[in-house]
Amino acid sequence: MKKLLLHIGMHKTGTSALQTSFFHGREELNRHGLHYFDYSDNHSAAFFSLFSKFPEKYHINRRHGITTPEAALEHNKKLEKDIRQRLHDAPAGTTIISGEDLSLLQREQIPALKDFLGQYFDSIAVIGYARPPVSFMNAYAVQALKGGKPLSAIDPASLAPSYQWRFKKFQDTFGTDNVRLKPYHASLLRKGCIVADFLGELNAPDSIYGALTIKRVNQHLSMKAALLLDLENQNGGSASNGAHHAAAKRNFLAAIGKIDGPRFSLPAATVKAVLEKEAWDIGWMQRQFPETIDASAWDDSRRLPDIEDADMHIPAAELELALARIHAALND
Repeated sequence: MKKLLLHIGMHKTGTSALQTSFFHGREELNRHGLHYFDYSDNHSAAFFSLFSKFPEKYHINRRHGITTPEAALEHNKKLEKDIRQRLHDAPAGTTIISGEDLSLLQREQIPALKDFLGQYFDSIAVIGYARPPVSFMNAYAVQALKGGKPLSAIDPASLAPSYQWRFKKFQDTFGTDNVRLKPYHASLLRKGCIVADFLGELNAPDSIYGALTIKRVNQHLSMKAALLLDLENQNGGSASNGAHHAAAKRNFLAAIGKIDGPRFSLPAATVKAVLEKEAWDIGWMQRQFPETIDASAWDDSRRLPDIEDADMHIPAAELELALARIHAALND
């Protein structure tokens, strides 16, 4: 019997750690009848391109020069042939497909995804993890900063986790009983780890976790580091292109990542405004968790940090000097 567990994110829930650990641990998983789909570590690019209404607008495709409907059609023809062959060759047991961008597909594309996968598997279950709302907002802001946006350019509306929009379309298409939604919170995960928790959902033996190399990536920035990155972005530090710029940017991010201090957090006023608009959505998300889970431990909107605008105002001269020193050190 061939089963599929489809992991749909959400973003900022340790997906990179899970995907990297499973992809490089395929041999260990295979020994226990678990098969991580071997197309790549992150399956977002393949399946989002195949099922997006406008694949030529998908950022990963555009990064590879696929920027027109014609180019996307040609790309997807080759991609579909490859994916179909790999799915056909999937052995008995449980196959794992993981792509957080799947949660961004439009509702009308989900039935096609289900029908496509249903040709190769006897049963399909879907699993998603939800990051707490305030934690998600801060992580999203950090990601936007790393992507080159100044804080002033981040649309507050984009900070919303949009839980129902991400997950309910899967419930409606695959059936609520076939979709498991879990809280992403260290106190509520097995061993405090997304990889261990996911293996538990697969009823995998504990020995697998011990045999895998778990790569954890710290995505957090201190407040000072975030404000330095904000200043760098304001100065056009992310405006140029090319391999040299990409390497310089990686070095810069590595340098500021070493700056200690209180963790970056958006101003309380910004967070509260989003929470007020998203209260119903946050409540909906909590109701989707298993009844055995204490959802209050997940809901960090009840423990909002008191970060006011004043806390974000390190003197401009101090930031300028620190930024100049970082660039001087990197250019040595």
